Amino acid sequence: MHRFYVSPENWNPDALALSGSEAHHARDVLRTKHGQKLVLFNGLGHEITAEIIDSSGDEIQLRKLHEAETPPLRRRIILGQAIPKGKNMELIVQKAVEIGAAEIAPIISDRTIVRVDPESAAQKQAKWQQIAIEAAKQCGQNWLPRVHAPRRLGEFFATSATFDLYLVGSLQPGAQHLKRILADYSSEHQHLPESVLMLIGPEGDFTPAELTLTDYSTSGDRRHLLSERSLLRIVNVVALPQRISIIFGGLTCQRSHSLIATSMAGVSLTAAVDSVLSGGTGLIDTIAN
Repeated sequence: MHRFYVSPENWNPDALALSGSEAHHARDVLRTKHGQKLVLFNGLGHEITAEIIDSSGDEIQLRKLHEAETPPLRRRIILGQAIPKGKNMELIVQKAVEIGAAEIAPIISDRTIVRVDPESAAQKQAKWQQIAIEAAKQCGQNWLPRVHAPRRLGEFFATSATFDLYLVGSLQPGAQHLKRILADYSSEHQHLPESVLMLIGPEGDFTPAELTLTDYSTSGDRRHLLSERSLLRIVNVVALPQRISIIFGGLTCQRSHSLIATSMAGVSLTAAVDSVLSGGTGLIDTIAN
């Protein structure tokens, strides 16, 4: 069944309606008919199967058939991503939704090529949030991540929440493998982290000044530099968050197997992920190798 997004402020299980672009898409693009069943979700874990009872006006009226609730994600992943050039950020947002990111924070780094002013920042945020909505509709994700407005690294840390584990992808000496970081955290705390910030820089890495700025989180936790990097920043965002998501609580989308897409042809996301997705054993050892 086709899925449609209804914002939380317009969510009313007793008076369901599609309006605006969602109504246009249902009526004029998909050519839905009276009595046809649709799935509505509000991005906060709620989903309703409903049938169309009236589509003659500006809004499409629906009747609730079944209501379900998706539990909150077991692990909270916050992705801080330096804005890459071209349309790569759009794919990054899409994949972040698919692996169950709770928040997506576009970062303006010193080496960011894309020019971002206040007006374009608002436009980009709205565009990326809509891409997140479309990705959630396509993959069956009922928890919609918030896409923040682009910010400088200092602004991001000044407003970010606290988190249990703080990861920074880096080419710097002393960077550790994900397996070692997770093993050390688990040994110290006797459990896996409930929340993770993963900060990914531009293709040329963060500048020394930026790395100094990232040395400690707002909660006082020291960062962990990740050694797992590749030349294309987008590969990190697709591969590494997917591994973290599997380790911390499983992929959340109904179509998660499509994460390793043909669009990434020529770039190996490692046989480890394939093994886990196909039911492999030795979860942490396999993924983190």
